[in-house]
Order: sequence, then structure tokens, then C-alpha cells
Amino acid sequence: MRKKTLLIFSVALISLLALMTGAVSMSADDYDYYYAYAEYPSAKAGVSGSNYVYDNDVSSYHVAEFVNVNLSLDPHKWIEVGWTKHEGWNKPKFYVGYNIDETGFHPEYLEDAEYNTRHSYKIYEPGNTWRVYIDGDQVEYFTGLQWSEGDIQAVSESCDSASPPENQLSGYFQQLKYYSPGSDWLMWDDMDPHADPGFHITEISPHRFIPVAFL
Repeated sequence: MRKKTLLIFSVALISLLALMTGAVSMSADDYDYYYAYAEYPSAKAGVSGSNYVYDNDVSSYHVAEFVNVNLSLDPHKWIEVGWTKHEGWNKPKFYVGYNIDETGFHPEYLEDAEYNTRHSYKIYEPGNTWRVYIDGDQVEYFTGLQWSEGDIQAVSESCDSASPPENQLSGYFQQLKYYSPGSDWLMWDDMDPHADPGFHITEISPHRFIPVAFL
């Protein structure tokens, strides 16, 4: 059902919990997931946007910045692409993550993401295949999925053992667009922002926002 066009390496991530609709952190064992994200108000066939790779301290577990498409909420299925930095890593990495069948969530870690650089990400379904891009290069694709659209988001995520979260977060999403067959790519003209306790979103325009963590 799925094919790969580029995979530098793939390793198992610590158990990732699904991103839920609404600003509610999720707990598992000794860590919590915290989110600051914006969602387009209606389902679309794709999302794109750019984000800055910042030099941050990760006190525990990881931080991730990505765009994603929630294909289904029950059961929860999704595709995401962006960059992430884990506790103990010297540099962040680009990655693709997906949960599209009964096997659960799978992350694919790609090359290092250099600090102080901006990169673009895109996920869309132009016809029977969900395609994933980083900086205009296709890095993954999925065929045979039953979904042709989903809820689209731009997300800052912290998996943290502290409450409130201690991981540094300083993202900046720009040029957020949605894809609709027949109309191609259009700028977001609205957004629904969500922030868990300890996080804040500054909305600059309907297609630009800054998520930050209060330390």
C-alpha cells in the first residue's frame, strides 16, 4: 500500500501519542505532550508552509515543528513532515511521520536540519496518492489510502517530563497554504489557533503565526 522514494534511515521513536483536536496536553508514563498549533477551519486535500530551524535546548524527550494532515480522527490517522530535535541530539533532523494503518505511528528520520535556516514542507493528494515534500523534493508518498482530504495543521510540539514544559520552543510558521483540487494552492484566509498551558500563539496574519513557550 505504501512506497518510498527517499529514506535516509528509519528508527523507532519513543511511543508517540496522536495529536488531538483542541488544546489539551496528553500524558503517558513520566512525560506529557504539549501543543501550540493552528488549524484551517475546513478539511482540505493538502497543506504547505515554511518554518525556521532554531537552536533550542531540549531538557527531555523532544521538540518538533511540522505541518500535518489529520486524515481521520476515529480511528486517528495522519501524515506529518517537518523537523525535530531530541534530548541528547547535537542537531535537529528532518523527518516524515505517519500513522495510516493498524501498525501505528512510524517516524522516518532524514538528514540533519541546520540551525538558522528556513525550509518548506508540503503534504497533498493530487490524485490517488498522498505526496510529501521538503524544500520541493519529494521524500515520501503513500498510495491506496481511503482518504482524499483531512484537517490540516501547522504544529509546534513538545514532549516534556516537566509541567509546565521546560523545552524551549520558538517557532515561526509562514506562507501557510491549502490545496484543493481544481483551485490549486491558496493562502490560508483563516485559522483556528490552539495553545496548551505554558504555550502561546501570536497570530500575525491568517497564514503566519509564532508559537512560543513561557519559561
